[in-house]
Amino acid sequence: IIPLLMAMLIMILRLQYSQRENAAALNKQRAFAIAEEIKSSIATHFGVLYNIGVLYYSTFLELKTRDTLLERILYRNTAFIDITVTDAGGKEVSRKNIIRVIRSEDLVDRSNASEFISAKDKGFYIGPVYLERGKPFFEISRAIVDTQGVFYGVVIVRVDARDMQEVVKRVSGFDGHGRAY
Repeated sequence: IIPLLMAMLIMILRLQYSQRENAAALNKQRAFAIAEEIKSSIATHFGVLYNIGVLYYSTFLELKTRDTLLERILYRNTAFIDITVTDAGGKEVSRKNIIRVIRSEDLVDRSNASEFISAKDKGFYIGPVYLERGKPFFEISRAIVDTQGVFYGVVIVRVDARDMQEVVKRVSGFDGHGRAY
């Protein structure tokens, strides 16, 4: 009986080890899938910024049409909280917010801001996540350049990071029991 119990104990320990390894591998696959989904989501956001840049400085658009364009893009992208367009010197030309009405007096100079400087130098910017009133946000920006490489300004978007939490929930398969980070 003792050899049989020893063999069973060894098999149980190996089975537990195997289950732990499988669980770790599954979690690693989920984490990879979530990371890829988030990269895809951010790439989509940058695609929207590119389109804003192309359309905003088009010669056929009037200022009122440009503002309407920003409003429509803001309300179609649920993750966007604020959209700002600057000129080549960093001065805000137009800004739309999902909650607040932005007046021309509210427009500021962003020439020393990291989101402007990085976008001007590298072509893009992805900022760190920060909390404001208990909600997570981050900023992304993209340079506005024409086909000859002439720099016109920067498009800056404030993104609600809770959108990324929804990606994690959807891909991880959690049904409301537990949390994924």
